[in-house]
Amino acid sequence: MIEGSQHKRIFVPYRLDVEGLRAVAVVLVVLFHINERWIPGGFVGVDMFFVISGFVITLWMKRAIEGDSFSLIEFYRRRFKRILPAMFVVVFVSLVVGVFTMLPSDLTSLSWSAIFSILSAANIYFTYFIDTSYFAEDSKGVPLLHLWSLGIEEQFYLVWPILMLVLMRLKRALVSSLTILIAGSALYGQYLLSADNFSFAYYMLPSRMFQLATGGLLVFLPVITKPLLAEILSFTGVILVASSAYWLTGVSPFPGLNAVPLTLGTSLVIYSGSQRTVLARVLSLTPMLWTGKRSYSIYLWHWPVLAFQHYLFSDLTLIQQIASLFLTFILGHLSYQYVEERTRYSKATLWGVTKTLVIPPTAVIVALCAWLITTKGMWPYGAGFTAVEAIAAELTLPVADVKEVCIPRVTGEKEFSDPRCILATNGEAHSRVLLWGDSNAAHYVGTINEVAKAAGVSVQNISHSACPPLLEKASEFAHPVYRDWCAKSVPYIVSRLKDYDTIILGGQWGTYFSRGDFKTEMDKTISALSDSHRKVIVLGQVPAFSGYDRKCFLKQYKVPFIQCEAIPRLINGNQDDKKMFTELAKKYPNVTYVDMFPFLCQNGKCSPYADHKPLYTNGTHLGYGGSVDLGKRIGSELKTILE
Repeated sequence: MIEGSQHKRIFVPYRLDVEGLRAVAVVLVVLFHINERWIPGGFVGVDMFFVISGFVITLWMKRAIEGDSFSLIEFYRRRFKRILPAMFVVVFVSLVVGVFTMLPSDLTSLSWSAIFSILSAANIYFTYFIDTSYFAEDSKGVPLLHLWSLGIEEQFYLVWPILMLVLMRLKRALVSSLTILIAGSALYGQYLLSADNFSFAYYMLPSRMFQLATGGLLVFLPVITKPLLAEILSFTGVILVASSAYWLTGVSPFPGLNAVPLTLGTSLVIYSGSQRTVLARVLSLTPMLWTGKRSYSIYLWHWPVLAFQHYLFSDLTLIQQIASLFLTFILGHLSYQYVEERTRYSKATLWGVTKTLVIPPTAVIVALCAWLITTKGMWPYGAGFTAVEAIAAELTLPVADVKEVCIPRVTGEKEFSDPRCILATNGEAHSRVLLWGDSNAAHYVGTINEVAKAAGVSVQNISHSACPPLLEKASEFAHPVYRDWCAKSVPYIVSRLKDYDTIILGGQWGTYFSRGDFKTEMDKTISALSDSHRKVIVLGQVPAFSGYDRKCFLKQYKVPFIQCEAIPRLINGNQDDKKMFTELAKKYPNVTYVDMFPFLCQNGKCSPYADHKPLYTNGTHLGYGGSVDLGKRIGSELKTILE
């Protein structure tokens, strides 16, 4: 039973199976965020929520409109009670925890995200005002990132009631109109992905509307009357949902067409469930209902629980992961019992709900955020912290932010004639040495700059993210996001290799072994360069670490018990690339392989720190300061080769 207004009640059947489906959705999301390896595509649980929300809201609206008792005021009164109180609590608690754990810049960002969240615009903030994607490593420590989905739902609630009022008057055109809307939204999302507008595609309503609208469309389809057909559709839906959760990953282009199977699968489960299928009965079991009823609060709490731990400790141990799961469900239950249940059944008018449940918490949160933003999040730091922060920023500066680093999307004549792209220039118009590779070549710019100055030579540098330095088939090994740019750039670079006497290759070699016969293609490249009587210098990968945070030692100012240098763990100790390049250096003349491990590891122990100072900008890339430091260590060995 769902209330329609203060004078009429609108009876809508309570679908136990839909409540249980919420449990599946929230468990997928929570387990994915705790450990992505458990369910690689578990993030699709959010998309399941979209379909469920579209169905439930549209079902209520259809009954209300048909009963001539629909009211926008009543609709928003119900939405306010359902969504806002629990969200306000999570936002406020996150701000308080942030005050005692986060760095000034991060606390300021948290404050802005809190303001956008209570304005139902978190998705807009994360699309336009913060430089991270949903799946980026940095995003794991953003406490309110998950509220992007609430932003989409709340924006949906602004347009959907009006659209339903119009379409239900059209009657015959209703289903076809919704079908066109669904197809248009899905195709628009695919277009955004093809145009590399990944953030807008992921976070914004236009490319997500089709999932909510699909749930709404189910309300207007004929009821299934054949039990066997219902079972077939139910089973098909489970297969589509399970395959999406298993096959999709954080690097899959999404949503777009990749979201269609999941959306269709969820819809089939809901559509067939009215016939009490086997799946519907399973979803109606007590544990599923218990979790489904608390799914909203569980979703609200799970991300801050994980985000603050990631912020302080980067990677979580198995014990932390299990503890986080229990804590999430405990907080979700408490939030459901003491917040949701106490506000959901309020009989107050829209104004009554607004003045008691909306305005007071909004005022408190805005006031707290305003204080944090105006003070730039500096409390309780002293004046000396700014100087320390500046030193740390210089040490760990990402090489992409260094003006001498040439890492364009597509390479052409401009990059090869740009003096900014030449290291240690001595007035020559052209360099005879080329540094070429992916971002792991770029992070050696500081190293090569130091060595080149000592050797009295200049070095042209050019690199492309996730694009290996191969003469042929480079794009086949490139990261899918960068594949087109790689394919456009490498042929031009190859055409210019004849202009150089020495070629220095750098790459995150280990990532390419799993994408085909990389060893064969690299052998061909080294062979061709060697046969052309050029010197070839291959720079090995630096030690890579999980759990590394370049800001960790700054965070110790507020949280002194963090053991920064003890947290990172070496993740590429087997060095497959070392074996391959050592063999190639023996096989071909004029080829030198430089192993970086001896220069960054002492007594068999590798660390992203030196003299308690961070060398890396992330777990796999040197910061510019660390790159310069490596150049001083490696100078004598590399200098003689360049001379």
